[in-house]
Amino acid sequence: MSRLDEILESKEKKNPKTVKWSKEDTADLKSHFRKYIFTQKDNNTGNLPCKKEIEDFLKTNNISSLDGVHMKTKISKARTKIFNERKTARLRTSKKLAELELVAI
Repeated sequence: MSRLDEILESKEKKNPKTVKWSKEDTADLKSHFRKYIFTQKDNNTGNLPCKKEIEDFLKTNNISSLDGVHMKTKISKARTKIFNERKTARLRTSKKLAELELVAI
């Protein structure tokens, strides 16, 4: 491999690693950030926890799914997990409501 190829390869953006969350870690995160995940507001708006709140959670809880990752990345992964859990909860709720409306007709 030539020096130019090495330089070009090193400059390519690395794909972010995915995190496989354990059921225990997910349950801890969902119970702690329940008010952010299970909130229903108009137009799917809502708040996500601030960096400090997520950092405090990560420092007090041993989240084994995020072992070996820098704190900045841990915060980002946890915030993404909260967002995705909220999205999943909202989709399930809207699906159940749609099913109930079909039954009521």
